[in-house]
Amino acid sequence: FFDTDYNCVCRSGYSIVGESAMGEQKCLKDMPSVSSDYANVKFRSIDIIVESLTFSHYYLKAASDCEYFRTDSNDSFSACQTLANLCVMRLYDTAATPCVQFQSIIMQMRELNYNFQNDWKYALPWLYYLDEADDITKGREIKMSMSFTEKSGHAHQMKYVLAKYALNGTFMGMEEVTNQLLYCPDNGNNVPSSTKWQQFGHSEKIEYT
Repeated sequence: FFDTDYNCVCRSGYSIVGESAMGEQKCLKDMPSVSSDYANVKFRSIDIIVESLTFSHYYLKAASDCEYFRTDSNDSFSACQTLANLCVMRLYDTAATPCVQFQSIIMQMRELNYNFQNDWKYALPWLYYLDEADDITKGREIKMSMSFTEKSGHAHQMKYVLAKYALNGTFMGMEEVTNQLLYCPDNGNNVPSSTKWQQFGHSEKIEYT
């Protein structure tokens, strides 16, 4: 509810989370297990720590709603995606608070593996790939025939599909990967960038000036 100055006020036993300058604030009952130092972002290349309004706004609610997951609530699914987004924004740093919380939740969900992957849990994004390289390179599960060039009956290009989410965890649809991962998709000249890197046996170096 709101006080006479229209400030958000929580009932006893709840804590207010979120930054009014960023968006809607919430009253949170259960704080996440990892709830310290979550807003501080360290730039290692210049050894500076800054307090991020974005992390301050999103982290506590996302971490709590994901940790205390409710299968009957879409908010919980969105919260886990938000938490994963915050971890990715910290470049998967296993010591960063969002990533520590994310890994803690994975450990709590030991029996809820998805697609037989120990590091991929039900309703959670798949951020960390823990299988050993030898297990992958020696695997023979993929039966498709591949070629370095176009050849009838063979696949010559890797195809990926992106599941798109907003920072707040809202699902924004699916789309096939073309140049979305490139820094300058059109090279700055309205000329589409090459997707040669998706072909088997090819590599590509892209430089920007």
